[in-house]
Amino acid sequence: MSNLLSNLYWDIYSLTYELVDNLPIHREELIQVSNILRENNPETILDVGCGTGNLISILSDYLPSTHLYGMDISQSMLKKTAKKVSSKNVKLLRWDIDCGLPFPNEFFDGISCIHVLNYLKNPSFVCNEFARTLKKNGNLVLVSFKDKLSFWKLKPYHSQLIKEYSTKDLRGTVKLLPLYFILTLCNLPIRFTTNIKYYDEKALDKFINGNLIKIESKEVFLNESVLVHYKKL
Repeated sequence: MSNLLSNLYWDIYSLTYELVDNLPIHREELIQVSNILRENNPETILDVGCGTGNLISILSDYLPSTHLYGMDISQSMLKKTAKKVSSKNVKLLRWDIDCGLPFPNEFFDGISCIHVLNYLKNPSFVCNEFARTLKKNGNLVLVSFKDKLSFWKLKPYHSQLIKEYSTKDLRGTVKLLPLYFILTLCNLPIRFTTNIKYYDEKALDKFINGNLIKIESKEVFLNESVLVHYKKL
């Protein structure tokens, strides 16, 4: 898939990104990642593939003096992040992560990369870049889809969620359903032209290649994804 088509896809995806990212199962992921990154009063944190800035927004609330960096390939995503987070300590950068990280060695106290490696051309190279730019005792959190998403598995969860929501809660979501339908249609050609890969814990460990120490791992997103916490010693 060409870079132009890829950028267009992610710009369109930004229209409904909030609908998906605000689901409780996604929010739970972000909270878990945030808890790890907040360890030891970090000075600098990078969120790779920051999307519309939900994780950065959470971090900025807890770490008002920490310098937060958000990186994404979609300008539309970054514009939404800028509207959501007004802190002077937040810096946003449009960048293709497959090109590496435009930062010096040992620059960040924490790095997060949530559901991004699955779309990259060379995840091993990118993970080496994470290790290079991470400070000693710094934390890296990777979250990856383990396999194709099971919508049958998600269906009962979403059904129960709808029962628990009030009419007022659902009003904003219902307004976005036409956009979600458009996104689904746009997704069809993308699925046939994009080589999306799925990585379990062992695959992520292989990308890290001994450069960092694994602290913990857990299944998230109804066990459809794996979260792995690494540290640079």
